Amino acid sequence: MSRENKEENETFIDKYLQNYKLRFDSLHVFLSSQGVYTIITIADFFFNELKKASEKEISFYLFGFTVATRSISDHILHDYHVKYFSNNVIKDRIEPMFIERGKLNIKIFKCDARKYKHKEALRFAKFWDEKINKFKKDRKMKFLKDMRDITVHRKVVTRPHIIIIKNGEMGFGLEKRDSSGKIIFHEPDGIAFCKYCLNEMKKFVDEIKAEF
Repeated sequence: MSRENKEENETFIDKYLQNYKLRFDSLHVFLSSQGVYTIITIADFFFNELKKASEKEISFYLFGFTVATRSISDHILHDYHVKYFSNNVIKDRIEPMFIERGKLNIKIFKCDARKYKHKEALRFAKFWDEKINKFKKDRKMKFLKDMRDITVHRKVVTRPHIIIIKNGEMGFGLEKRDSSGKIIFHEPDGIAFCKYCLNEMKKFVDEIKAEF
């Protein structure tokens, strides 16, 4: 990201997050309208706030961090869908002009790539898909997805529960338990966990930008 774009994003975050303190019920809608670099900046904001959050603030900032960080892969997919297909979609008079964020998935992306015979888009889709499959095999990245799903789809996903644990000077830890209460995932250092997940997503974006 250029210095100019970074400063613009930081100003954006100051205005909409630090000053207005978005409510829980509007945060997900807000995030769904942003580009990938803005989402990364938002995830950075929540991560930095988590490092100094009080016990009462942890849930709020962890909520924001989880939704923003996990959505990075979805936003890069959408950004490249617009890059590759916006002209075709406009030409074909499809409404809306491009698929809305949150409604696009890799199957639709591949379908469009085949429809318009876009070899570069097909190569991108394969690259993206392979990376996501690697994330599914990574216990920490899988746990991040579980946290995001329970946060966003609270009415649908009730088990297993994500539990935040206070660890005194260490900050906080995270656990996932099954319906019987058995611990099936334990992360004693919540900050280290969040840093790992965010860095993995950033590397993912950097790899895509370097390749495509």
